[in-house]
Amino acid sequence: MANELGRKLKELRTQRGITLRELGEGVGMSSGYLSQLENGKSSIGINQMAKIADFLDVNMAYFIADQSHKDSTVMKSYEHEIMYIENDLSVEYRISHNVKDKQMLPKMTWLMPGFSTEIAHSHPGEEFIYVIEGVLTFAIDGQQQDLYPGDTAHYSAQSEHKWENNTCKMVKLIAITTPNHFNSK
Repeated sequence: MANELGRKLKELRTQRGITLRELGEGVGMSSGYLSQLENGKSSIGINQMAKIADFLDVNMAYFIADQSHKDSTVMKSYEHEIMYIENDLSVEYRISHNVKDKQMLPKMTWLMPGFSTEIAHSHPGEEFIYVIEGVLTFAIDGQQQDLYPGDTAHYSAQSEHKWENNTCKMVKLIAITTPNHFNSK
């Protein structure tokens, strides 16, 4: 997916006559990082991808591979695609076809030992998480608790929230978020 995203980003950026430096300044990212992204040598998180899409005035759906040939109802486990990897401590998988026309964005997330969102953050929409494996340290509005397999959290993403894996084992969870940044504008 990174190669396809990078190719589309470079194509759109050059069509619009925007330099890497101009794009970087517009979205708060270095031109070196953006160059690596365009060449498929780096990955990007959804929030950063949304900044680029907004700056270039396109929907995030523009950047993801076309899955219209796939059945939109069922996705087999072997079809899950990596959406991005963050600092080798977090991997997000796309677990649904045709997310372009859906309101929710379901993801499977693996958090390695030591992962932390570092600072509590907020954003529009809502989130639902279901812990599959491991112990997730979850904080919302300054209140922290551990979530174990089978535990869930459903909250307004406008509340300050943070995830951490403070254990020596991987945490696996399903996260469903709104709004779906890949949905058509």
